[in-house]
Amino acid sequence: MALKRGHILAGRLVLVASLLIVAGGLPGLVHTTGGIELWLLVVGLGVSVPVWIWFWFRAVDSGRTAVRVASIAYLTAVFAYVSYLAGPGRDALLFVELAAGAAFTLRRAAVVVFLIAVLEGTLQIASALP
Repeated sequence: MALKRGHILAGRLVLVASLLIVAGGLPGLVHTTGGIELWLLVVGLGVSVPVWIWFWFRAVDSGRTAVRVASIAYLTAVFAYVSYLAGPGRDALLFVELAAGAAFTLRRAAVVVFLIAVLEGTLQIASALP
């Protein structure tokens, strides 16, 4: 069975909507942060929404590796910050791992996903320390 255009569109819409899971945890996160941390969080996530949408509808299919690398790098930076602020047990980088797996060839994707997972583990440990 070949994938039809409608199936691909539906899948991309689901992936874009998955960002709502991160948005669900924001009220508690915004309540506990303030000052420059809050400003960075709001600006970073405000820019991440259009980048996330653009990634799934344009960049993931781009023949230019630099476009996909830049998208994954930006999303990794912002979602790492969100994971660190959210504390142990919250893994916003899981979404970036999903995007990285789709963005690259199998061999490159495996390396990038592994490195992002190591970063997430390090952030989970660092945010749990007193």
